[in-house]
This record gives sequence, C-alpha cells and structure tokens, in this order.
Amino acid sequence: MTLSGLYVDRLKMKIKLSFCFHILCTATLVGCSRSEIRTVKIADEVRKEVSQQYFGIKKSGFVPGKLKEEDFSEKRLKKYSLKTLNLLQDVSKKLTFYFPENLEYIGWQQNAFNEKVRRNDHTENNIEDMYWAYINIRMFDKAAGIREQFPAANYPAIPQAIVTSTESVAARWPVYDIFDDGQKIELKELHFETGPKIVVSISAGCPVAERAIKTILADPELAPVFKKYGTLLTVKFDVKGILRWREQFDFPSIYIAYKASRLPEFDFSSSPCFYFMKDGKVLLFIDGWGKKSLPKILKGLEAISILPVQHKPQ
Repeated sequence: MTLSGLYVDRLKMKIKLSFCFHILCTATLVGCSRSEIRTVKIADEVRKEVSQQYFGIKKSGFVPGKLKEEDFSEKRLKKYSLKTLNLLQDVSKKLTFYFPENLEYIGWQQNAFNEKVRRNDHTENNIEDMYWAYINIRMFDKAAGIREQFPAANYPAIPQAIVTSTESVAARWPVYDIFDDGQKIELKELHFETGPKIVVSISAGCPVAERAIKTILADPELAPVFKKYGTLLTVKFDVKGILRWREQFDFPSIYIAYKASRLPEFDFSSSPCFYFMKDGKVLLFIDGWGKKSLPKILKGLEAISILPVQHKPQ
C-alpha cells in the first residue's frame, strides 16, 4: 500500500469514528431531553394537584404520580434546565409543606435546594423554605446547619436549647414545653391515660381558634373547668405565638406536638378541634367553631362527667 493510500484509509477511519461519536452524543442528548420532558410533565401535574384549594383536607389519598427519587438525584438535577429545576424545587417545597414527616420528600427538596445553591441561583425564600422543612420534621441539627451556611438570611427565632431524651421521644403523648421566655424547649410526656381530659388541637394565631378560646374562657363556669382539664396542642413550631397565647389567656397548658404522627388521635389539619377524653379514649369530637358550638361543648363536658352544675339540665 502506498503512503497516499494509507493516509486515505486513516482519514476514512477518522470520519467514521467522528460520525459514530456524533450519533452516540445525539442519542444521549435525546435520551436526556426525553427524560427531562417526562419529569416536567409529571411534576407539573403534581404541582397543579397540590395547589388546589382545600388540598390539605383531601391529601390522605394523594400519591405523587410517577415522580421518582431518581428524578431528584444529584446527577439528573445537574443536567436539568433552570426552569425544570425551579419547577422541582417548587413541587418538593409544596410536598414537604403538606407532608412534613415524609423523609423522601425532604430528600427531594434538599437535593433541589443544593443544586440551586451550586448554581448560585438560590433565593432567601429558598433558604427559609428549606429551614422550615427541617424544623417541621424536627431535624434541628439540619436547620442549624442552614443557619450556619447562610447567616445573613432572616430566620424566625427558635430556642437556643432543645432538650430531648430517649424516654421522652418514646413517650405515648410527646410534646415540647417552653421555658425561659422561649430560649429553651424540652420534650416531655403528657398524661391523658387517666381521668377526664379536654384536648384542643389548634394552629397558634388562628383567629377562629382564638375566638373559641376567648368565648369559653369568658364563661365564669366553663373557664375553671377548661383550665383544670384542658390542654391546647399545635404541631406548628411557633414558640412566640404560643408564649403570646399563654399570656393572653392566662393558660399555661399550651404545647407543641413532637410530631403529628405521634399523636394520632388528634387532627392538626383543622383548627380548632375539640377532643373530650376519658381514661385515654376520645368519647366526643367537635370540629371547628361557630354560633352553635357552645351547646356541643357542653355535651362534650357531660360525656366525660365534668359538666358544671349550673349547666346541667334540671
């Protein structure tokens, strides 16, 4: 073979290799593009569903479509467009809001947030959303890490000291109590297992719940009963709000639930809800508050045998 012939053969080989490489890259890009298109379509459907009015009430039957953990993997997130990344960040944020104890959704939001930080595209809202996602699942160490990583962000106050123990975490009705003007919280066990109890699940700052408590405590006969047997619980980590209510109502028995799943008898998706218990069992449940609620409260007190004499039928 002549030198010129050898050169021609090598040139042909280079052209073939270049063509094959181009085809391979094109196929890979098409595959990535199709994967992203699929993810965007599903994520958009999920976002529409969780953005519906009253979704929080009907969320029990929710499944996140065909969204998978791999859609939020670090490898895939790095390849997504910024528009897709923002969509996934928004979807995961909404999911952790409605399902704060779901570790998978927390992981999705965490990965999307980390990718936005890597691209230097994160906002103060992104930081605060991630911070609250950790607070709501009681991952205080993770929340502290966010504060350390982004010290300039505006964070709501949380206690400097958070005290827990193996016994308190395993308790039947675990709640956080607040001390030292909000500088310290401690996980402890409430005891609903014996005797009559009135438990009210609330969202601190909820105007309807506030109106209900004001009405009850304004009644000279009902107020002593509620202060003796009553407990107000919220799953919202609002230390300042609870301290304000304690002072406003002169009612110290207001606590933060450890996790909603650990107090399954009580519904924290609505505020207020009244539970009339005896020996650890709910005998009567009242949801909400309105003009006709007070007679229902009296029935609840009667059901657990603590109805004031003045309110008993003659």
